[in-house]
Amino acid sequence: MEDILVPIGVLAIIFGCIYKLFELFVGRKERIMLIEKLQPEQLSHGVAGHLKFSTYFTTLRTGCLLLGIGLGLIAGYCLDPHISYEDSSIIYAASILIGGGLGLIASFSVELKQNKKQN
Repeated sequence: MEDILVPIGVLAIIFGCIYKLFELFVGRKERIMLIEKLQPEQLSHGVAGHLKFSTYFTTLRTGCLLLGIGLGLIAGYCLDPHISYEDSSIIYAASILIGGGLGLIASFSVELKQNKKQN
């Protein structure tokens, strides 16, 4: 059974990469056409009412993500003595992902508050 799955997986990966490459080039042309249609005042305020987040908050995002991952590791370590060996890897992975997600949500809320203050 595994002998059949490996070639199918390899073909799927190759097809997916080629598809994404074509999608990247076609999407680039579409983005260039959209940018040419926009007026300069639309570019400075964001497009279609979407919030415009600057790269100024990259450090905040990274810090909140790492803090969340660290807190997730600590939570997984605290739960580990009460869980069997087979389930401990699942607990660690889930706590890391939950902590990282909570960190990114926290950074998003801080960015949202800062954008409302500026506008």
